[in-house]
Amino acid sequence: MTPNDVITRNLRIFEKDGESVKIYHDHKCGKTEFYDAVELFLLSIDPDEAKILGQPLWKG
Repeated sequence: MTPNDVITRNLRIFEKDGESVKIYHDHKCGKTEFYDAVELFLLSIDPDEAKILGQPLWKG
């Protein structure tokens, strides 16, 4: 998957999330959803998974 494909995929996912937030605006986001969103954001910047997993957030 090319970086552009990752960005396009992520954009579609975030647009769907935005629609969901509009409909269910009182939804509380848990840590897992937040981490998933951060991971998607980082993937759109740099699709190298090894660099993402090296971020402090994912270090045990």
